[in-house]
Order: sequence, then structure tokens, then C-alpha cells
Amino acid sequence: MASICEYSCQISPVDFVVDFGAGLGHLARVLGYGYGVQVSCIEMRPELNVQASCIDVKLESVLQKYIPSANLACFRRPKHVT
Repeated sequence: MASICEYSCQISPVDFVVDFGAGLGHLARVLGYGYGVQVSCIEMRPELNVQASCIDVKLESVLQKYIPSANLACFRRPKHVT
């Protein structure tokens, strides 16, 4: 699914992707950190957005240890909205 979304972003003039019913934001995380796509996540359950944001922070912490800081600029943290 992530590769299909990324391909769609390449062939269409889009600024960001909206993920409705994002849950914990796994698709958004792959798009943002893996492909550099800006994603807005819309989730009805606020507790899932809190968990998703925590996962983002943990992932960024790990990335900072293993990825040169110059390469971190291409990663995009998803925006989680209730």
C-alpha cells in the first residue's frame, strides 16, 4: 500500500496524503520516514493518536543513533489529528 501511495504522489501534483482511520499510523510512518511523503492522519480515537505520536518519537530516537544527521532532514513526521 505504501509503494502505491508513493507512486501516486510521484505521478500526481500532491502536497500531502490524508490517511483516514489511521489507527496507530503505521502506513503514515512508512510514507513519511521511508518515502519522505507528508501525511496527515485522521483518527477518531484520541488514545490511538497519542500512541502513534509516541511511536514516532521512539522511531526518531533510533534513527538519530544510526542515520547521519544530514539525512534526517528528508524524513517527515506524520501529523496525527483526532
